[in-house]
Amino acid sequence: QSPFSFNQQKDFLRAYLRNSKKILGENCLEEKAVSDSEIKDCAKKTGREVVLFSAYKRKKTTEYEGWQLYTDRATINDQTLVLTDNYCFPVPCAKYEFCDALQSLTLNIKVSGEYYHKSAEGILPTTTGRVVELRCGCKEVIKLFLSPDGQIIFKDSRNKKYHYEIRKIGDYPFDKWFELTIRILQTGVSIEYNGEEHQFSFSCCGNTDNIFFSGGMQPVGNWQIKPEFHFLSGEKRTFKSISAIESSEEYLGEVSLPFGIGTEKNKDEILILKRKFNAEKNKCYTLEIGALDPCGDVFINDTLALHMDNFQPTFVDITPFLINGENELKLEIYPRAPEVLYPWHRHDDYYNAWFALEVKLHKGQVAKQSELNAYATKISKTSEINVKWDHGVIRNGCFYRVLLKKSYPIENEWTVLTERSLNGIIEDKFKVSIQKWQPETPILYAVRAEIFDKSGIVIESEIETGFRTIEQNNGAIYLNGARIVLKGALNMQFLPPYNEIPLNHLCPTDAQIIEQVLAIKKMNGNCMRMHQLGYGCNDKRFARICDRLGILLIWTTRLIDSAENMMWTESWKQKCLYQKQMQYVINHPSIIIWEGSNELHTDRKTLDRVYDEFVTAIKEIDNTRLLSPVSHLYYGGGLYDYGCEYYDTKGERDEQLRPAISSFGWRDNSVVRSAHTYALLLGYGAPWQDMVNQNWRLQPELFNDDQKAYLVSEYAIIGRQNPNTKEAQEFINKDSYELPDEKSAFGKCFTDDEWDISQAFQALCCDVATKQLLRYDADGMLWCCLWGGANNASYLKPIVDFYGYKKLAYYSLQQAFQETICFNEHPDVIWSENYEIHPLVYGLIVGKRYAVIIDIADQNGYIIQEKKYPIFNADSTRKKLIGWKPKLKDGYYSITYKITSI
Repeated sequence: QSPFSFNQQKDFLRAYLRNSKKILGENCLEEKAVSDSEIKDCAKKTGREVVLFSAYKRKKTTEYEGWQLYTDRATINDQTLVLTDNYCFPVPCAKYEFCDALQSLTLNIKVSGEYYHKSAEGILPTTTGRVVELRCGCKEVIKLFLSPDGQIIFKDSRNKKYHYEIRKIGDYPFDKWFELTIRILQTGVSIEYNGEEHQFSFSCCGNTDNIFFSGGMQPVGNWQIKPEFHFLSGEKRTFKSISAIESSEEYLGEVSLPFGIGTEKNKDEILILKRKFNAEKNKCYTLEIGALDPCGDVFINDTLALHMDNFQPTFVDITPFLINGENELKLEIYPRAPEVLYPWHRHDDYYNAWFALEVKLHKGQVAKQSELNAYATKISKTSEINVKWDHGVIRNGCFYRVLLKKSYPIENEWTVLTERSLNGIIEDKFKVSIQKWQPETPILYAVRAEIFDKSGIVIESEIETGFRTIEQNNGAIYLNGARIVLKGALNMQFLPPYNEIPLNHLCPTDAQIIEQVLAIKKMNGNCMRMHQLGYGCNDKRFARICDRLGILLIWTTRLIDSAENMMWTESWKQKCLYQKQMQYVINHPSIIIWEGSNELHTDRKTLDRVYDEFVTAIKEIDNTRLLSPVSHLYYGGGLYDYGCEYYDTKGERDEQLRPAISSFGWRDNSVVRSAHTYALLLGYGAPWQDMVNQNWRLQPELFNDDQKAYLVSEYAIIGRQNPNTKEAQEFINKDSYELPDEKSAFGKCFTDDEWDISQAFQALCCDVATKQLLRYDADGMLWCCLWGGANNASYLKPIVDFYGYKKLAYYSLQQAFQETICFNEHPDVIWSENYEIHPLVYGLIVGKRYAVIIDIADQNGYIIQEKKYPIFNADSTRKKLIGWKPKLKDGYYSITYKITSI
């Protein structure tokens, strides 16, 4: 839809690139977003106590030859594999490895009726659930999907590796046994079901060496499988019991936590962490465990003290297992199933990390988990803070004391806030003079609570927090009573080196976390949305580092997307687990929004349940933050005709603008509106004009609603990676499914050596789209995503490439995310003879004086026209200036908007 031809468009982008390099420097595309020295300097500020463990690994034993069962809920009973979810995470899975050449296999399967669900949009290529998958190592060969609506589907990856094509095999019954037969042919595979045969051609079917049974993303009901394997040797196998042989431990070295192992090299190995410590006689000791993820055991002096069948944070009294003097703590973390929860964002190695988060030993008499929570209820010259402590200890004659001190960036002395008699759960309000936490000045405080008697302290608890308020008013977000616009990116966390992506995805180093947070900070961002699809994140280190660096967080917890279970159930089965995750990180001021689900396609009845349950559950624990039950629900209907149902922002109409009344959760005063606008902000190969028109019928009311803040939770467009960096010379994956986006936008694709033109297009779109969001007064804008590495290191939308080098779009965001900015209100880049510039100044501070100058330079950098605007006093945060008609001849020009405060 451009008046330019493909070659003219490339010529324009070359001119845009040349001009950008004049401003940014010739080597701007060879610079890393964050330097090693910056990471080291920042690590000193965000340092934490390091405790060393001796790390080992040991092969996980199995009762049945070739089989690995993942979680306690995967069992073999009477020659039947039983996978019982019980609505618990992690979802049970199983794998069978074989060495002989497979000829055929027969699967008798029964799926519980609890799994049945029929959605309005039908089964999409991205729908997840029960999967039977033949593999060669980690390579998918055959993927059979048992869909929730009762279809047997062959997910065909031959043409689309990341977004499968759907081939229906037939319909299966629920709560009844049905039979599938898979035969390996010379040229492919035959799948026989219900008397019908379906053949698919493959070149590598004869190389299959394992079969994997995946429970999918959501734990719902149970399913059973009776397999029978036939090999070319003539042998027939099902389940063969063997004597479990305990393998020896392999020493990995001295490590600090968090620490994990992963990748196919370590498949099915138990991670073992050991540490010696001294215990005093007649003293109590409590062990705090951030997570053994996905599950594991805790041993004290080789005695089992705790079995953890999930990844929840845990406090356990280990006193009964201790001896006077030296003791040994041993943690065993069990391997993660090699699942592919999200095929469109993944690595080719499916063995994502299993790990231990921080583990701390507390000395003292702790009767139960001590939950100390401190937060601000009012920020002013004399602020009001609330301290709540569910201590679990009530004794006659005991007293209670609360102390406060500044802990970061400079530590000072304790101040006693109160000291009084003890009488149960404590909740106090204090009016104190404190410095507020905010991105510009992230001030942190330590809060200490003690229960003591005449003999001394009986129980104590100490936390670090920052005091700030976050709320939405008049359709906008307010931090500490002042309006703030969230600007930043998503953290998807697929980090180099390539062969360690599965490890770093879930268990990064402190330095890797710091690097990502600093990259957002340095591009003038103030917000990071946690976005580890399929796994979520509840790693305190992210919150701790963002507390200190002043980055706001949209937090998912480890229970990301679990609310989607309500497509099957009336209530949120994982509610208590989510709340426990919240409680573990609740005192971090950087966390400002709790998010429930990334993306939901559903009907309004289910939508009401999801919103009502999520809002109710969160507010039982925390009433001080904003909520995003679903990060981009506004997705179907007005954008894609998938049959997705939802409400208008007031909850009074449906997606077709017909009368429809939402339940209370949708309208709750803490719930923000959030959407992934896809084509409307130039992502995914859309024409330029779509972004200019913003022709989604519900988009205007989202921007203009005077009750709800509106976050554009993802917007993006591709920009190819620089192939000439040192690291890219060693490895680069050019096999990206996103390249057709260029053809959609231009009619043709760029060549490999035109990677910099691709980056110029990404930067141009990023610049214009972000300024459009500012123009329409969005309350949040988050690029998808910060760091390259997803899609097997081929993801092109990020603004920092896989190895940490800035793309040109990084600079676009850096410029557009400035606090105060002036730009042309209209996004056109092709001007006619009578074109008029309409300057808009955004981010003004009321009461300050400003001057604006607009310069127009030719291709040689010479300023040929200039417009100076009279100095003005800001009476609002934005101001439209008088239009200006520059007189220009045919050619390329660069326009610079300069705004200064006086």
